[in-house]
Amino acid sequence: MGEVRRCVCGSTRTLQLITPASVHYGAEICAVCRRHLRWLPKPDGERVRRPAAHRELVEKYSQGYCELCLTKQEDLPARQTLEAHHVVEFQDGGSAQRSNVWIVCTACAKLIHWARTWGSKRTHKGGGPS
Repeated sequence: MGEVRRCVCGSTRTLQLITPASVHYGAEICAVCRRHLRWLPKPDGERVRRPAAHRELVEKYSQGYCELCLTKQEDLPARQTLEAHHVVEFQDGGSAQRSNVWIVCTACAKLIHWARTWGSKRTHKGGGPS
């Protein structure tokens, strides 16, 4: 059984909202007050395994720290690594050349993808949240 989370309202009742069209797999929400408690990770069977070529980009270009938050590789939290992030993604014609690759930690990579998704929705809908 998973960890029991207690909301600031005192409730331990939660809802899990799965959002496959989002950057995040889903969210855990308090069933009483509807506060966001945490993002849900993808189940292991649905996680994308990084190809060897992707790991080689990190080895090739990394200077031992995240180029966004400047955290050193040895100071990253457990289960976080340095990742090669393509500024212009492959499916959009991006290359694996250094000028198109940032070496970022897992947290910063997630932040970048979240910002891209939110920015894309904002651009296509004509404005941000009101």
